[in-house]
Amino acid sequence: MVFLDPKADQRDVTGKAVKILDDLQFVKFCNSTATQSLNKKFELACLPPTSDAAAHHSMRVYLQIQDWLGNSLLATTWGWKKHGECLLPVTADKPVAPEFILKMIYCNDCYKPYSCRKTGLNCSNLCVQCQGTLAAIYSNSM
Repeated sequence: MVFLDPKADQRDVTGKAVKILDDLQFVKFCNSTATQSLNKKFELACLPPTSDAAAHHSMRVYLQIQDWLGNSLLATTWGWKKHGECLLPVTADKPVAPEFILKMIYCNDCYKPYSCRKTGLNCSNLCVQCQGTLAAIYSNSM
């Protein structure tokens, strides 16, 4: 098993299995939206992670297992980033959707910590509430 191999590299750990997640995510999204009314709110949490997010999660799992086995590895090489004196998980390196789609995303209640911001997406200038100003504020504060 690759997670027990102290000499595994990132390609071994992330593997090919996560590549199908993006296709699965698209199919699951299409199936979910096809069976619900237009007024019903779509729950992003019901989708599987992107292949990029799953790859970073796999690297963090590998790091944890190696730590339990007594093998010290550099955390910033295995799915973590330094933020001041803390380590934060790298959730993804790639955008969750093409840029033109991300620019069309907006919510109806961006002043509350729900929907767009909760999933890590910024509101756009299409938003009736903030015209994208909150997107700039929140991206600068992170």
